[in-house]
Amino acid sequence: MKSTWTLASSAAIVFAVATWATAVQAQPCALGCATQGVTCAATARMAMRSCRVDCRANATPEQRHDCATGCSTTFRSDMTTCRTDLGSCVGACDASASAASADPAAAACQSACGPQLAACARQVVTDSKACVAGCRTAEDRPTCLGDCVATAKARAATCGTDVASCLGDCGPATPPTTVPPPGCGEVADGHCGGPCPTPGQVCADVDGTCSCTNP
Repeated sequence: MKSTWTLASSAAIVFAVATWATAVQAQPCALGCATQGVTCAATARMAMRSCRVDCRANATPEQRHDCATGCSTTFRSDMTTCRTDLGSCVGACDASASAASADPAAAACQSACGPQLAACARQVVTDSKACVAGCRTAEDRPTCLGDCVATAKARAATCGTDVASCLGDCGPATPPTTVPPPGCGEVADGHCGGPCPTPGQVCADVDGTCSCTNP
C-alpha cells in the first residue's frame, strides 16, 4: 500500500509541474488555471488518503486490498478530470484573450481574472491542509477527512465558476448598435419611399407593391 501511495503522489507532483509549464507561456489568465490545476491534484491526493484511511478503519482484512485498489482507481480518474479541466480553463482564457485583443479595456480586465483564480485556489489548499490537520484528533477520522475532501472539491469548483464569470464580465465591450435606415416600403398615404440597395434604382409602386426598380 505504501508503494502505491508513493507512486500516486509522484504522479500528482509530475502533473503539477507540467501544469505550471503549460501555463507559464500564457500569463496571466492561464497561470491562474495552473494554480487551479495544482489545487485539483492536491485535492485528488487528499481524497485518496481519505479513502485509504476509511479502508483501514472499516474494511475487513479480506476487503482491504480491493478497497485500496478502488482508491487508486478513483485517484487516476480524478487526475484525468484535473487535466481535462485544465485544458478547458486554458482554452477559455485563450478564447477570451482573442476576443478582447482589439479592446484594451477588456484585455486589462481579463488580466486580473487569472490572479483571482490563483488566489482562490491557493486558499483552498491552505484551508484543506488545516482541515486535514484537525482530523488527527477527530473521533471519526475517516468521516472527518471525507468532509475535508468534499469541502475542498466544492470550493475548487466555485473558484472555476468565479473565474468564468470574471472573464465573461470583462467583455470585450459591445460596440454601439446602429439602427439601419428603413428600406423601400410604404411611407405614408400609400406612397412608396426609402433607399434602395442598388445604385440608380428607386423605390416605386410595382403592381401594388413597393419595390426597388429602375426608373
